[in-house]
Amino acid sequence: RPRHNSSGIGQIKKAIQLYKPTHYIYDARTGSQNWFIGMIQAFRIAILFQVHGIVPVCILTDLPVRSWRRQTSMVSAKRGVVISLMSPKDIHSIFPHSRITGPLLMPFSKARLNNLSELSTKNRNSETTSCIFLGSLYEPRTTILKEISEGLNKKGITLEIKGRELGTKKPSEDQYWTRLMDASIVITTADQIESKDSDWTWIPHLIYRYLEVPIAGSLLVAQEVPSLSRYFSPGIHYVKYDSINDAIEKITYYMENKEEMDQITKCGFEKATNIVKSNLYWVVIDNALGKYSLK
Repeated sequence: RPRHNSSGIGQIKKAIQLYKPTHYIYDARTGSQNWFIGMIQAFRIAILFQVHGIVPVCILTDLPVRSWRRQTSMVSAKRGVVISLMSPKDIHSIFPHSRITGPLLMPFSKARLNNLSELSTKNRNSETTSCIFLGSLYEPRTTILKEISEGLNKKGITLEIKGRELGTKKPSEDQYWTRLMDASIVITTADQIESKDSDWTWIPHLIYRYLEVPIAGSLLVAQEVPSLSRYFSPGIHYVKYDSINDAIEKITYYMENKEEMDQITKCGFEKATNIVKSNLYWVVIDNALGKYSLK
């Protein structure tokens, strides 16, 4: 996807002339971070798509961010579909149309799945267990992880927080996946980022770790997200926690009961693998598109 700045719109025009697409994936995060300029860009893109009969497939990973939500609403005003990490039934009152679907797991290719099989360095028979967090650090996540880490320390368990501040350099793809695969347990939070441009941050959202961790062959310990049960069941495919103390107790339990940990890890891996192989991500989008289906 080209960036949607002034030159980016020129790139979109060239792509339309060259490929004559019927659909286009739009992500508001790639545009201007100034809300006014971002809306102007979104308006121009919406007109461009309308003139050329292009159906937008809008990716809205951070629906509570008002500027990105408005831009996505503008681009998809006439037709197309919006993909969210939150359940539409929870946020329908703040979105201007009903062509929004979710929560959707991350798009994941079969090629990447094969690549991970080759990259895997984990010894499934290892007696050592480790617990990590991997991802961006922001509030309230940072505070939650700190308190969980302190509670685990009292039980003789180390939580390795391999986090990074928002906007800092990401690890390479191979480094990221190797870290996930080398961990026995990966904990995450589903809390929204607190910022002055956000609202409805109290509703947890389906971050990418919910698919990444099981597919890496590690045990996911995470909060339950609305509508997550359509993909994964707690206690079968992952371990859910409801509070900081609950997270501490469950991590401690599974660190001490490796057979049960391995069983849930195995079921999570198998379910995640089947989801990827079924092309579920695109099947859901295609169904949501209705008469504008990709077929």
